[in-house]
Amino acid sequence: MVKIYVREGQNIDGALRVLKKKMQREKIMEGHKKHLRYEKPSDKLRKERFRRYMRAKRAQHYIDTRS
Repeated sequence: MVKIYVREGQNIDGALRVLKKKMQREKIMEGHKKHLRYEKPSDKLRKERFRRYMRAKRAQHYIDTRS
C-alpha cells in the first residue's frame, strides 16, 4: 500500500505527482490494468510468440545493417 503524507501548506499537485511516481515504481497500476479484462491463455501465447518474433527480426535487421 502506498502512503504519502501531505504537510500543511504543501501543494496538492506536488503530492499527487509524488503519489503517481510511487505507484509507478511499485507497478501498482500495471497489475491493476492486467486484471481489468480476461485474456485467454492462447491469446497470451500468441502475443508472446509475436513479441519474440519481432525481437528476433529487429536483432537480425540490426546485424544485417552493421555488416
